[in-house]
Amino acid sequence: MQRRIGFILALTTALATVASGALDAAAADESAAGGPIDSKFELFVNDPAPSTRFYRLLSFEVVEQKESGYTTLRSGSVEIALSPVRTLIPLRWLGFLRNPPFGTEIVLYVESDDLALLQRKLIHAGHRTSLIERQDWGLRDFRARDPEGYYVRVSEIAPAAAQATGEPAP
Repeated sequence: MQRRIGFILALTTALATVASGALDAAAADESAAGGPIDSKFELFVNDPAPSTRFYRLLSFEVVEQKESGYTTLRSGSVEIALSPVRTLIPLRWLGFLRNPPFGTEIVLYVESDDLALLQRKLIHAGHRTSLIERQDWGLRDFRARDPEGYYVRVSEIAPAAAQATGEPAP
């Protein structure tokens, strides 16, 4: 009986060692693999039309629009999809639930020269924004809510030198 238990333990140890080696090899392969190379955010909305107008003000272009209303917008390599859902109450009424630190903050990076221009475009179209302010981390930004209540921060891109040294952007 002890001999059988010893054999089972030896076999279990050998199998665990082989499995561990296979897992280590798989982990090494995974660590060598690259991460995401693109991104797409899907936002659930009651009506995609107002949100489409909002994101077009932020330089997104419509790249696809389906009969269902599902709309994909793109600016550079960033895509935002607007997926219509029917609810009894407007989703924007729940905007306070989407507010950081409990909700999601959509951050869009732009060239420093474009920051004020994009803010003016939103304000001119009737959207409320915060003031452009330099944040503790050194970058200037403003915040707004899209028509469905999603919290959007538009932030300048830090110059490469400031990113490398950790110094605030000018």
